[in-house]
Amino acid sequence: MNRTTLAVLSLLLLAPAVALCTGGNTAGAIDPRPSTLLRTEPVQAWTFHDGAAGWTALNQCTLAATGGVLRIQSSDDDPYFVSPPLHLDGPFTMRLRMKSATGGAGQIFWTTVQAPQTDPDRCESFKLVHDGRWHDYAVPMNPDGTLTCLRLDPGTAPGPIELEKIELVREIPHPLEILSLRADGRRIALALTNRSAQAVAGTADGKPFTLAGGAAATVELTAAGTAPFEAREVAVASEGLPALRRTIFVADAAAPGDWIALTSGDLAVRVARDGSGARVELGGQLAGFVAPLVWRAGVVPKLKLVEQGEALRFEGDGVGITLALRGDELSVAIRSETPCEGPVLRALGPEGVLVNIARGALVDEEALIAALESGGIAGAGLDVFAREPALD
Repeated sequence: MNRTTLAVLSLLLLAPAVALCTGGNTAGAIDPRPSTLLRTEPVQAWTFHDGAAGWTALNQCTLAATGGVLRIQSSDDDPYFVSPPLHLDGPFTMRLRMKSATGGAGQIFWTTVQAPQTDPDRCESFKLVHDGRWHDYAVPMNPDGTLTCLRLDPGTAPGPIELEKIELVREIPHPLEILSLRADGRRIALALTNRSAQAVAGTADGKPFTLAGGAAATVELTAAGTAPFEAREVAVASEGLPALRRTIFVADAAAPGDWIALTSGDLAVRVARDGSGARVELGGQLAGFVAPLVWRAGVVPKLKLVEQGEALRFEGDGVGITLALRGDELSVAIRSETPCEGPVLRALGPEGVLVNIARGALVDEEALIAALESGGIAGAGLDVFAREPALD
C-alpha cells in the first residue's frame, strides 16, 4: 500500500472455513525481484544535437531534430521510423528518454541477418505515458541473430512525440538470483539459482553453499529469536560479488506473547501489544496470522499502544494503525506519512479461503498460486487482479 494518507482495509473472518478478505499481501514467496544488475555496458547511443542521427521516418510521421531533441509528429494511428543500418549481437536493453502527448503503447521491431523482414514475433511492446512530460523507458530485447535494423513505433494516435536519446546497453546480471524466500514458523527456505555457466560458492545467512553453473537449489535456514513476529534479513554473499539481501517476516505460532484480545463470538483476534502482528483464532484454535500489520522499506516500525477499547490504536514514527473487530470483520486502518505496505495475511490450514475485493496488486499472485497448488489453502475468490486476465 503506497499511500501517504489514510487507507482502510477489511479482513472478513468467516467460519467454519476461515475466509480472509484482504487488501494486504498473502505470505509465501516473499519479495521476488528481478535479477540484480552488476553493471551495464554501452553498445550504441543516438543523440540529436546534429540532426536525426540516421533515423528515418517511414510511415505516418515526420522527424525533425532541433535543440538536441528529435521531434516526431504523428499524423495517424500507425506512425513508425527506423534506425540507420546496424550490425550488433544481443541481447540488449533499449533505453529511451521520451515525451508524448498521443496515445497507445510503444513498440520496438527489429530485423536480423537471419530474418531481414519485420514480424510481430520480433517485437517488444512497452507502456507509454502520454502526459506531455519526460519519462525514461527501458525495454529488454533479445534478437535471435545479428541485429541489422530497429523500428520504433511511438504510439497509436496522432500528435507530438519528443525523444532526447536512444541507447542500447548490455546488462550484466548478478550470477545468483533469489527465486523465493519462504518461512514456515522459524524454518526458512531460500531458493537460489545460478544464471552463469561457472560454479559459484557463497554463504546464505552464514551457511555455505556451492551452486554449479545453471543449477538451482534450496538452502534451509533457521531464524533465531523468541518473539511471535519478527522481520528477518537474509543475506547471500559470494566473494567478489555484491551481497543479495531480502527481508522475510517470521510468524512463530509457538512463541509466547503479550496479547490484547478483540473477540466476537468464537472468533478472537489477539494483537501483540507492540503492534507487530496478530493471531486469528476460531474456537480457540489458531487459524492464521495478520503480520506484519505495516512495514516500510522492509522495516517494521516501532509502535506504541495509545488507545485500548472496542478498537486498538497504535502510533509510531509517522505511522498510525487502528484495528477494530465488528462481527466477522476485522478493520485495519493505516495512516502513514511515507509510502508503506501491509498488512500481510498468513492463512493456515487446508480449509483456509482467500477472498480479495480490494486492489489486485496487493496480493502476491505467484505465492497464492503456489499455496493453491500445494494445498496450503483450499481456495481463493478474486474480484480484482494484479493484471487483467487474458481471455481467449
